[in-house]
Amino acid sequence: MRISRWGRRSTLDRVRLVACAAGATGFLGMAPPVLASPHPLPWRLAGVAALVALAVLAVVTYRRRRPVPGDVLLIPGLMVLGGISHQDPLSTIGVCSNAIFAFSLYGSHRRGAVLAVAAGLAIPVVVSISPYSLGRLIPWHHPAVLGNLPQMALMALLMRILHSCLRAQELSARREGLLARTGSQFLRLRDLQALREAVTAAGEDLAELAPGTAVLVVERRAGSAIVVASCGALQGLAGAAVPDDLSAVLDALPPDVLTPLPQGPGALGAAAPQVGHWQGVALATAEVERFLLLGGTRRVDESVLDGYRTLADQFSLAEASCASYERLSHRASHDELTGLPTRALFLEQVGDAIDIRCGAVTLLNIDLDDFKQVNDVHGHAAGDELLVEAARRMREVCGGASVPARFGGDEFAVLLPTSLGGEDAAELARALCRRLTDPMVLSAATVTVGASIGVASWSAPLTAGDVLRCADIAMYTAKAMGKNRVEVFDPTRHGDVARHRLLEDHLISAVERGEVFLHYEPAVDPATGACVAVEARPHWMHPLLGLLRPEDFLPQALRSGRICDIGAHTLRTACTEVAAWSDADGMGEVEVRVDVAARQLADPTFADVVLDALAASGLPARRLLLELVDADDTDERTAHPQLRRLAGHGVRLVVDGFAGGRDCLTMHEGFPVSELKLDAEAVEPGADAHRVLGLAQAIGGFLGLRLTACAVATAEHAEELRALGVAAVQGPVVAPAMPATHLASWVARRARVSAASAAD
Repeated sequence: MRISRWGRRSTLDRVRLVACAAGATGFLGMAPPVLASPHPLPWRLAGVAALVALAVLAVVTYRRRRPVPGDVLLIPGLMVLGGISHQDPLSTIGVCSNAIFAFSLYGSHRRGAVLAVAAGLAIPVVVSISPYSLGRLIPWHHPAVLGNLPQMALMALLMRILHSCLRAQELSARREGLLARTGSQFLRLRDLQALREAVTAAGEDLAELAPGTAVLVVERRAGSAIVVASCGALQGLAGAAVPDDLSAVLDALPPDVLTPLPQGPGALGAAAPQVGHWQGVALATAEVERFLLLGGTRRVDESVLDGYRTLADQFSLAEASCASYERLSHRASHDELTGLPTRALFLEQVGDAIDIRCGAVTLLNIDLDDFKQVNDVHGHAAGDELLVEAARRMREVCGGASVPARFGGDEFAVLLPTSLGGEDAAELARALCRRLTDPMVLSAATVTVGASIGVASWSAPLTAGDVLRCADIAMYTAKAMGKNRVEVFDPTRHGDVARHRLLEDHLISAVERGEVFLHYEPAVDPATGACVAVEARPHWMHPLLGLLRPEDFLPQALRSGRICDIGAHTLRTACTEVAAWSDADGMGEVEVRVDVAARQLADPTFADVVLDALAASGLPARRLLLELVDADDTDERTAHPQLRRLAGHGVRLVVDGFAGGRDCLTMHEGFPVSELKLDAEAVEPGADAHRVLGLAQAIGGFLGLRLTACAVATAEHAEELRALGVAAVQGPVVAPAMPATHLASWVARRARVSAASAAD
């Protein structure tokens, strides 16, 4: 809802606007009678100019919201000049009344009194200069003249009272609005220094609403009183010590009761000699002794005192909130037992070190050997003592510039200083290993443990997590080689392990980051050469290892369980892209084949994933073939209902990797298989391959299965397979897997070549 400009004004501002409008209108309304008076023309013009000047001055004063400098001298002269130009000098009463009405709502009480006296004197002065009223002579002391002076005084007094009340109301509303904003602002702050700066700024804002006010916030620390904040008439005293005489007075202040400070002016006179009327209150805080001292050039109003006390209470509450947040943050990022950083904070510190040190970063990954035995024999309390002592020894050996951390259990890590790297880091790790094997005297017993330590240094383009993983690999290698030893990470010796670790780490969010995309391997009819199907093959653009083919990462995805995410992504993408190409030349009935692992079929939502992909893409179900790549591992109890459901919608199933016929024979009873795919062993030239191929041909003919051959290398071999009844071939003789952007044009060219061959 929009609020009008009138509604946004304060009550005082609205009254001032009405007074300004009424006064200016009154001044201008007197101009016509002045022009019609019998006085000489210059006299009349001077009077009109004075009235117009008063009207303009009223408007300017309202726009400034404060008096024009020197107006207490200017206004009386204009009132006299405007009055004597009237035909009747008693008309000056109207000029003076308008002036009091228009100008009394600004400035101090002293100014208001001067203005009232000037307005009262202007009437007899005008009568003295122009003593004729309605054709008769009247002296300046005539009752008709002096009788109006009490009315002028009463009007001025009432206007000042109105000004004082409305001004107090406005200041109170502004203080309340300021405190309402600061209360919510303070509670959002989490840094204590930022909170102190915000409180000081708010104190200055409050001081502007009460000019002449001086404020000190004093805390008692280590037996001495220190100024922690100052504002208003006293500034720049933060950090100064409070004089002893005033410090003694603070001890006598009761809590939450403002008390005059008899020694305040004497103790603070040097800092602010113009400020007196000091009062103080002891603030209730849990952490420190805190006092609020207020003074002013005159006695500070109770509403001002309440505002500062509210601000102090808000600060105390926000300070406690900051302290609680700091404790919780420390607890979340530090191990409660040893006080060391946890994994998340440690990795953040390692990342910062990589950025700052430009790569001069070396880590130790430490695992205590035989710690479980201490826990089992002597109890968890002894185990906790051992961990605390181990953390102490790490600080002792690695030095204050190092950053040790505990990851949980008996696993630790250390970020070494910049100066330590290479052999120096390995030597320090060996020294730490020896120190950790020294006997540890615990409450329950004296025990001895060992330590397996891995050392790794950063090199581009590794992240902080990658460096830690390398140190972790080296540590596990040390443990596997007999424990209680140091192993430095070497890519030539630990590369395979490191690669698996990198794959596992990045597989978790590879799909979400958009790193997995598809290439398509076409399959053609060996009789016509036309493309009949494309096999979707996921590829991964690894952030560190570059482009990975399916065989490079799918086994790891299968072991880690990420195959379900990658498989679902492959299904959705393949259906969407192939459906989008349906109108392209030669793509109208091309089928898409997607590999499915047994682990995917174990997911009870697999059928829903497939049907959702078909529905979202608009691809007909008859054009989707699911290739089961590990048929022997499939759990028929879970897979059978889902595959039956998919077959009911028109989706077909292919048994992939047939080399002996067992897969097809054992599965055909439970699964709706429609095609048999022959692997490289079945189609490569040779007597054994011919027997396998013959068996597959016989089984396919008996069960009504279509045959497809992969890894076909030559045109001659493709022709042999065509003669044996193979319906589709793929492999080097056709084309390698290609990006989606190249497939449609390749299929179109293949269709044109096939059509030309058929025409010939």
